[in-house]
Amino acid sequence: MPPEVIQSIDSIEIKTSKLGIAGKEAQGMTSSADQAEAPAGGTGAEAGAYDTAAHRDVLIKLVNEMRAALIAIGIIKGSA
Repeated sequence: MPPEVIQSIDSIEIKTSKLGIAGKEAQGMTSSADQAEAPAGGTGAEAGAYDTAAHRDVLIKLVNEMRAALIAIGIIKGSA
């Protein structure tokens, strides 16, 4: 195996302001209101469900924001 291939890593710490993976151009941190913490879900018969459509929409926006960030730096492809 060529020496540049890593066979095993026990731990790694990376401190950087930009990151690019799998040939993607390095991207800096993004910031938007869509990255806010998602509200807690419902209770009782609706355990795990959201109590309002607005709270559900906040979670959907957060998931989509995280997906876009992962695609931008090459961690996921973003399509089948």
